[in-house]
Amino acid sequence: MKKILQSPARIKFSDCDPMGHLYNANHIRYLLNAREDQIEAALNFNPIDHVRDTGEGWMIVQNQISYFRPGMFNETVICDSFIRGFTSKMLEIECKMWDKSMQAVKSLLWTRFIYTNAQAHRAATHPDYIMKMFEELVNPIPEKTFEERVKHFRQLNKSATVNQSQ
Repeated sequence: MKKILQSPARIKFSDCDPMGHLYNANHIRYLLNAREDQIEAALNFNPIDHVRDTGEGWMIVQNQISYFRPGMFNETVICDSFIRGFTSKMLEIECKMWDKSMQAVKSLLWTRFIYTNAQAHRAATHPDYIMKMFEELVNPIPEKTFEERVKHFRQLNKSATVNQSQ
C-alpha cells in the first residue's frame, strides 16, 4: 500500500489574484481537496461517507502552512499527502504542492484533525479498523517540528534552483 499519495491539479483562474498567483488561502483548499480525492482513489474510503454511515469523522483543529513559491494560473502542480502521525483520537497529515517536475515545493501544509462524534460534538476514539489502516499508512519523517520541515524544503528548493541554472 502506497504511503505517499499524489495527484495533479491545474490552477484555475478564479483561484488566483489579478497577477495570476494562486491566493495563499487557496493552497489549503487545493491540498485538502487533493487529499480527499487521493484517499478515495487509493483506499476506496470517503471521509464524508464515513461521517454519514457512522456519525463520526475528522474535524480540523490546526493548520500550519509555509509558502515557498507561487502557484500560477493554468499551471499543473502535483499535490502529495501522507499520514505523519496519529493517536487514538488525533490524525496528523502532511501535504505538499510541487511544481510539475516535482523538483521544487511551492507550499507545505501540516494539518491536525481530531476524530469526533458529530452528534455529541466531542472527541471520539478511532475504531480499530481505522487504527489498523493508519498503522499501515503512517509515514514518519525525520523532522520533528514544522520549522525543521520548512528548513528542509527551503534547502531542497535552493538545490533545485542551482541545478536548474547549471
